[in-house]
Amino acid sequence: MTTTSPNSTRSFLLWVWSGVLILGGGLFFALSTGMIPAQIPVLAVAAGAVAAISLPFLIRWAITREGWVLLAGWIFIGLGGALIVMYFAPGSAQLVVAAVLTVIALPLIVAYLVDQERWWLLIPAYILIAAGILIVLTALHINMLILVGLAFLCLVVPIWVVGAVNSQARWLLLPATLITAGALIGAVYFALLQPGTVVFYLALNGTLAALGLTAWIINRKLDVGLWLAAAFAAAAIASVWYPSPATWGIAALVLGVYLQVRMMRGRKQTGSSPTVSQAASPVPPTPSASQSHPNPPIPAIPPPSIATPKGPPPGVEFIPLDPFKGRTKEDE
Repeated sequence: MTTTSPNSTRSFLLWVWSGVLILGGGLFFALSTGMIPAQIPVLAVAAGAVAAISLPFLIRWAITREGWVLLAGWIFIGLGGALIVMYFAPGSAQLVVAAVLTVIALPLIVAYLVDQERWWLLIPAYILIAAGILIVLTALHINMLILVGLAFLCLVVPIWVVGAVNSQARWLLLPATLITAGALIGAVYFALLQPGTVVFYLALNGTLAALGLTAWIINRKLDVGLWLAAAFAAAAIASVWYPSPATWGIAALVLGVYLQVRMMRGRKQTGSSPTVSQAASPVPPTPSASQSHPNPPIPAIPPPSIATPKGPPPGVEFIPLDPFKGRTKEDE
């Protein structure tokens, strides 16, 4: 302490903590001895006192623009905010946890806005905010199936964003669609409709048929979506008389027929593809008698080729096969 310079970080922190001890100790002594009436909201006073610790940090940041000082000040503001939430909602621990998660997430968002190359900061920030929202919803006594569906929807939002923004990652839209469909089915159908009824299976099979048709409309190369749309539409019609999961056997049968048709198409295309004929090399003209040389040139002797040993190199006992070697366009 005696060797610290007046403007160093250590000197600044010593002044701050000494002030906190003096003011905090005096406040605690006044409350304990009755100098300050006990009827005052102690939790609200504590929230204000904790938030007030951030003032020297904020003042130093305004002067020096040091990033760590701003972060330290925000920590005490966040703690004060969590205490004030406890004061206004004493019986709801979910709101306190959500407030703490939001306080942690906000600096990450600010850091991204300052330097957008740090895009990865948005990932933990989004996780914290989504977790806070789900925790708050648990305090509302929402059906567990709806919460599970909402959790899957929170999980799939980043996949939708990446697939929509990045053109090279458009393939992510397909799993995003499947996860979204599963979340909606779990959150809506299982929670609002009674499983096992005709209406339930009509809505479920109809939704799956609509998803398959949507996938085929988005990408016409996904012809399996059209087949599945027809299969689940037939299952929806059959569920009018047989409202049970047995109608999904129609989808399995149609999918098996689809795979057989694809295999037969691939064999036909492979058998009818023309073979590439090698171009015949031109025959060199034979020299005439008048052009014949008395001393024909001696043909050049090719250098002896060094035979490469077959098998793995020394010290290697196993070379794995390439599963993609010799693949055709249909295989891709």
